[in-house]
Amino acid sequence: MVRLSATTAYRSETANVGYTISHPAPAPATATLVISVLDGKGKVVKSVTLRNVTIGAAHTWSFRCTLAKGTYTEQAVATDANGHVSGKATARLLVKALRSVVIGGSRPH
Repeated sequence: MVRLSATTAYRSETANVGYTISHPAPAPATATLVISVLDGKGKVVKSVTLRNVTIGAAHTWSFRCTLAKGTYTEQAVATDANGHVSGKATARLLVKALRSVVIGGSRPH
């Protein structure tokens, strides 16, 4: 089983997607995980394959967020070392506009 955490990211900054793979005992030690980010139409706009992911531990996939402002779906599927495929896990990814930056220590009035 794969669990994904809902994520909020700012455009042009690092997005951190948290995930955990669990497996009933006896379980292999590692799995391969494919995480995809889908837009509102279901099109994959970003994807990664992570190999040798430790089962039972919390992990984070980090990437530079170049996606447009909006709501996306994170989707993940794991395959363990014995070839067993997990069900699909999903969570929300919210991309916000650029974070405002204060220069010089004061805000405009």
